[in-house]
Amino acid sequence: MYGWYDPAHLLQTGIRVVIATIFGEFLDRRELFGNRDDPNPARLDPQHDYSVAPDRSARSEIWIDFVADTGDGWDSTYAVARLLARSMLEFQLAGNDRTSTPHGDVVVFGGDEVYATASREEYRRRLIAPFEQAAIVEGTAKALQAADVYAIPGNHDWYDGLNAFMGLFCARRPGAPAAGFGGGRRIGSRLSKQTRSYFALKLPGNWWLIGADAQLSGYLDRGQVAFFDDVAQTMMPPGSNVILCAGMPSWSYVGLDGDADEVFRNYSYLEGIVTGTARGPDPNARRHNLRLVLTGDSHHYTRFIEGDDRETTDRGVTTIARNARCYLTWGGGGAFLHPTQQLRDVSFEWPYPPPPPVAAGDSSSAPRRYRRGFKKRVVYPNDDQSRRLSCRLARFVVDNPWFTALLFAVGVAITWALAGTADLKGQRLPAALRAAPSTGDAVGQLASLLLTFPWFVLACLTLIVTLTYFSAAQRKPLRWIVGIGHFTAHLLTYFAVFLVVARFVPLGGRPIWSGALLVLIVSVVTALLSTAIMAVYLWTSLTFFRRHWNEAFSALRIKDYKGFLRLHVDRAGALTVYPIALDTVPHDGDGSLTPKLIEPPIRLGP
Repeated sequence: MYGWYDPAHLLQTGIRVVIATIFGEFLDRRELFGNRDDPNPARLDPQHDYSVAPDRSARSEIWIDFVADTGDGWDSTYAVARLLARSMLEFQLAGNDRTSTPHGDVVVFGGDEVYATASREEYRRRLIAPFEQAAIVEGTAKALQAADVYAIPGNHDWYDGLNAFMGLFCARRPGAPAAGFGGGRRIGSRLSKQTRSYFALKLPGNWWLIGADAQLSGYLDRGQVAFFDDVAQTMMPPGSNVILCAGMPSWSYVGLDGDADEVFRNYSYLEGIVTGTARGPDPNARRHNLRLVLTGDSHHYTRFIEGDDRETTDRGVTTIARNARCYLTWGGGGAFLHPTQQLRDVSFEWPYPPPPPVAAGDSSSAPRRYRRGFKKRVVYPNDDQSRRLSCRLARFVVDNPWFTALLFAVGVAITWALAGTADLKGQRLPAALRAAPSTGDAVGQLASLLLTFPWFVLACLTLIVTLTYFSAAQRKPLRWIVGIGHFTAHLLTYFAVFLVVARFVPLGGRPIWSGALLVLIVSVVTALLSTAIMAVYLWTSLTFFRRHWNEAFSALRIKDYKGFLRLHVDRAGALTVYPIALDTVPHDGDGSLTPKLIEPPIRLGP
């Protein structure tokens, strides 16, 4: 699994994030591939019409696999790829009922196909290789050649400006035949058929699957907006059922990563475009039903419901009310696990009504404001499992040894420089501190030495700014309070260790050896204690304040609790979703795999 706290990885990822954040909106490759100056409406790509079979006969049903957040560790990605490649998966339902699910005719990647930053080499190592090996091991490489693959990019795919993503998933040339030059690349035997970083697929039973590219900050480019508006207003029959693949679960981030206007705004605009509600009261606008929303980005399974939350269960299948919308997040394709204990029901006022089939209800005030409410129904792992897993932060120093090594190197540099500064003042450390008449005098001497050492002061100021930026508090004054408090804990720890070692630990008689031992012991002890402080800070923030849920669990690099969604549009026009999970990932992914259903299949009627 990717070492998020390894110094080299931190530096590399940080540089990519800064570059992508600064230049992402100034050099947007979507504008080059999808700019729409043509006033004529877009037409449906014939290869994206899955309402007809390859022989052009009407298709009565289809199976689709949705997998997100792949390309982290080999074990986890390979295990999920093996399940996706299997010709059939069977599951136990209520009572003695069983159900069988074949592999998808289409695989949709829901974002963040590689970690931590995209490149051709990383896609090859962390995504293509495990998926190709899985198809070979499961003996389905030839059968999967009849399947197709699509992908929407996540923020990690965008960290190279979308270059590698476009070369891998968008290699098909518009108008090119499915076979031959320009027909697309194969990923795990499946053929990629998209030509842009977003797409629209026509499915049987009046269902449509929309995949949107939200870039780094949720921004939808002009060409993409025009394309989806054309899809909704010229391709979809009125009242179509929409499955929307979005970049992130904006509804569940409200209150965690920002307020509603900051987090939910771009998603709200997207759902308005694909359902026609963004056109306002236009009587000629086509309206559609947004029935299901699929996302990754969060590496756990959650199901939220908006609207009528009454559900019926019959023969092991849960049926969602007709005037409700189902929101599924399952980023279990291979990335480290995220916690679920921080998730809550979400409710907030919004200036626009929810799109169909959810009823708008009465506005709460003038000007009109509506209440958007999202009820948490199922999470995986559950809250208790998530809390128990968070206790693994006690192993932070073991799971992230290179981070501890970084703190050791910083400690060596600072302690060595302090010892040299003392020599310039005619003192000897630790002899000067040991000779002080009292502990108070020793504290005063050390504090004076620290404050007259300019590089130490600059290092302290840099660390304060870094920890303040790292703080997950949303209000700026609170961010500074948390950052300074976090810094103070590290400073006092270093101060105390330095003083105790210099004053009370026997370091030998010769000054050169005593100074070297001082540097070594102080650096080792402070590195271990500072790592422990970081672990306590992350655990406390998550457990009591619902903050740093991403940073806390990225440190754990948990490869278990993985899976994907399998969707089935049946002959009756109903959509059934199978949330599939793998509790334990075997070493190298070559062991026995025991998939299960997280909850009973979820049915959305026609």
